[in-house]
Amino acid sequence: MVSYKALNTAVKSILNGWKNSIEKYNKLDTWKIGEQLSILGRYLRNNDDSKDIVRQVRFIRDCVISPNLNVNQLLYMINKVVAMAEASMKSVCLSLKKINGRIKLQGQGERFKGETMRLFDERIRFKGNMLLRNFDIETETPRDSRKVRRIVEKRMCQAYHRRNKRIDYDDSQRRHEHYWMKRATSFQLYNIGQMENVGSVCRGNSTHWKKEYDEQTGKIVFKKKMVYSSEEEANEAVKEWQRTKTHDKREITAYKCAICKKWHIGHKSKMEEYSDNENYVQKAG
Repeated sequence: MVSYKALNTAVKSILNGWKNSIEKYNKLDTWKIGEQLSILGRYLRNNDDSKDIVRQVRFIRDCVISPNLNVNQLLYMINKVVAMAEASMKSVCLSLKKINGRIKLQGQGERFKGETMRLFDERIRFKGNMLLRNFDIETETPRDSRKVRRIVEKRMCQAYHRRNKRIDYDDSQRRHEHYWMKRATSFQLYNIGQMENVGSVCRGNSTHWKKEYDEQTGKIVFKKKMVYSSEEEANEAVKEWQRTKTHDKREITAYKCAICKKWHIGHKSKMEEYSDNENYVQKAG
């Protein structure tokens, strides 16, 4: 089953493709139209977005399957729903801040900076005297990982509600809020799990980490890479990287990690094979 996030991305990709086709050729590209309508149908059945956005996507779907397609009307509706989706996302996961007299959008890194600092300063310790900020839920035991997940989830849900107070909810809004709280939790779970005091230590063959400067500790640390549960998800991330990072000419690839047994993406470098239950792991930079 396609997740909400993946489905939402697929819907946006379909709408943008139709928009480009109409603007360039004044007609709808019917290649893969059946598959695209199927994705829209699943999105509408899940009904995980705001009522206004779902209603607008339904109008677009009905307009596309209409025998008398009006491309100008379709283009207008697509532009409208894209603008609505962007406004909805900015209102929840972005905030506005005035810097040097100019209004700039601040993402989750700025929005939840206080919560990140508090989690990094947390003195709770786990096995081996490990601090919370060094706990990697992808590599530790499930029992300990569940504890950490509950701690972070509680903190981030409280933080989210403090910033997004609502008087009344309908069912679709409640699901929408739940999705953004999960995103806030995932953001912090990705932040924690770093290796500190690395000095000249090599990342090793697993390539589970990347070397970065951490603003919270002021040190060079090993930050864990983004995790993907399947090769298909990792390959989709590679395509998205290639689409958005056109300036990066180095080859990027998906590979299975020998440490967390999940998938990462990274720049292709020296090829080495490591046997892992009859699977091979590719070393990537």
